[in-house]
Amino acid sequence: MANNSKQSVNRHALGLDVLGTLSGNKDPESRAGAMIDELGPVGSYVVDHVFGTIWSRPEMDRRDRSLVVISMLIALGGQPRQLATHVKGGLNHGLTPEEVREIAVHLSGYVGFPRAIEATRVINKTIEDELGDTAPAVTGAEPKSNADRHSDGLEIFDRLTETPNGPDIAARVSDLEEALGPLADAAIDWGFGELWSRPQLSQRDRSLLIVAMLAVTGRDNQLTFHVPGALNNGVSREELEEVILMVSVYAGFPVASSAMRIVRELILP
Repeated sequence: MANNSKQSVNRHALGLDVLGTLSGNKDPESRAGAMIDELGPVGSYVVDHVFGTIWSRPEMDRRDRSLVVISMLIALGGQPRQLATHVKGGLNHGLTPEEVREIAVHLSGYVGFPRAIEATRVINKTIEDELGDTAPAVTGAEPKSNADRHSDGLEIFDRLTETPNGPDIAARVSDLEEALGPLADAAIDWGFGELWSRPQLSQRDRSLLIVAMLAVTGRDNQLTFHVPGALNNGVSREELEEVILMVSVYAGFPVASSAMRIVRELILP
């Protein structure tokens, strides 16, 4: 019993630490108390399980967890208060304003423009509230020629889909065109040639946030494409499992269980 009590206290202390860095609050105990007063057991579990157990695992740092959570909240939609909270937390955890904005840019091709537009509004307002006059200005995308879009898109598609002793790039593109028809051109030239090739986030970060988005929205078929691509982009097996653990507290166990089975089938020998 004493050992269980000690573990519970440790979870709570770890949760308070995450709550403090996420919110920038120097008195996280008071913040936690207010949350519990408002939400009851849900508030307790947010502190002790979401933050104290999942967020505190050493297999992924807080900067990357913020990246993942912002991606999931944009994908789920309709949660502006939660998104604003986690944008602030992402800035506190080391994401730059440009990186946070880029999450919504990247997801415009995966969750659609309506959600990306609404998320961008929340993100920009939160950044302005937090940074004031020092917030970087919002700028448009640099124009690219059709040739550059196609070339960059093929390069990224090649890296995402390359396998040892697998088919060459021409065969893989042909398979994509057969499966998707004209949508294949849009995927390569705009999805990969525009979105994935932007410098504001690394390829590794883009794979990480896409796996999170696909898992949290139950896009299991697309996970079979992007999990191997994430490994090619330098995301570790441990990090992929951590993403799914994060899904369990932001979308629930049924969604996370389905995604974890797919991830483990793909990453385990």
